[in-house]
Amino acid sequence: MKTLLSAKTLIAAIAAFLSVLTVQAGNAWLYDNSAKTLTEQVTDGSMPWVIGGISIMSGTALAANAASGTYATLTTTGDSTELDFTTITNASGTAFTLARLGAHILRLRQTITKIIAPELTEVSNYGCHTCTALVDIVAPGLVKVGGFTFNGCSSLSFPSRWDAERQCTDLDNITIIGKEAFRGAALADKVSFKGYTMESSVNGVFQGCAAITEIELKPEGEHNFGAYTFSGCLSLTNVYPLTHVLSLNGNMFNGCSALAKLELGRDGGTGLSIPDSLCDGRPGLKELTLGGNITDIGAKAFRDCSNLDFLKWGDTKPTSFGTDCFKTVGTSTILRQYFPAQNTMWVAEIEADSNYTRWKDLDDTTKAMYTDAYPDGERPDGYCSDSASNDSYLRKGFVFFYGRPQTFGTTLFVE
Repeated sequence: MKTLLSAKTLIAAIAAFLSVLTVQAGNAWLYDNSAKTLTEQVTDGSMPWVIGGISIMSGTALAANAASGTYATLTTTGDSTELDFTTITNASGTAFTLARLGAHILRLRQTITKIIAPELTEVSNYGCHTCTALVDIVAPGLVKVGGFTFNGCSSLSFPSRWDAERQCTDLDNITIIGKEAFRGAALADKVSFKGYTMESSVNGVFQGCAAITEIELKPEGEHNFGAYTFSGCLSLTNVYPLTHVLSLNGNMFNGCSALAKLELGRDGGTGLSIPDSLCDGRPGLKELTLGGNITDIGAKAFRDCSNLDFLKWGDTKPTSFGTDCFKTVGTSTILRQYFPAQNTMWVAEIEADSNYTRWKDLDDTTKAMYTDAYPDGERPDGYCSDSASNDSYLRKGFVFFYGRPQTFGTTLFVE
């Protein structure tokens, strides 16, 4: 007569066969990539650290600047270009799954090209720092990436995370991240990063990722951006959505010369300040939408955006304009401005503002259009305000239109 194992007995039997591994900080470990065995080389050290699973003790995370004596090291034998941690065993034959790579453990391993770890959920601070040949980590369950983890991984493009349908590299399941986590990585084209809300203390997340063209962030994410978040992303054209962002950093777009489109804030949102020099000298910026929750625009925020040809304002006018915040915009094109229909007096209000010249500050070579978006029917199509009472709007190349879209080198956008 056969005896069926209870669910509890079966789970216990599986757990005995497939365990997690606790690695002592300060100890050295030898991984035989051919035999798939992991052996502890030293037995001293008192702080527990985890290479696989959950520590049986507190498992306190090591600091990003941990000294060499306080983190585990890993030496490999056999094929050291691709590390396969699908299953590993210890000297007694007990099987383990790798769920966590400790701080610094693969740092500067410049021969590794691929890591396979199906159960991996975390790579801690500096875990793969400067692994210059590393192309991919096959770890679909990875949710936590520590500070500087992939910094300097100049070949890392995550081909296993390419979503053919969405045409992007999918990093959406990463929910916890440290500063400069992907700095200098080979991420390219569109990157989807919708699982994480940016924190002001986390600087340089994608700094120096020169091949990224587009980044999609968490929908309705209330982001607080740290310094240099996208600095040096030379091919970056757009970061979105930024409608619910709580704070921006003046250095976050440093060197983003290809940046072409931005939508910042939203009508009715929490007050948002645009910092000084946010997009200073971005000739690629062509389209800018500012929500009604923009409270102020910092000095030189959009200075020298010479190809800006579309500027859409929200339902509330900012209260202050910093020095030169829009100086020499639209000098290489026709600048089209859209004011919501409910704000038909905006042009006059801004004209009367004591800081008007600060944000306007356009010279005689600038071509600009003010669009005063009266509801359909109040003004006939094609009506151009050119009477003497509106001379102030016609000086220095300004053309002031009422009514529906007009044709003047390019199409105006109104509701």
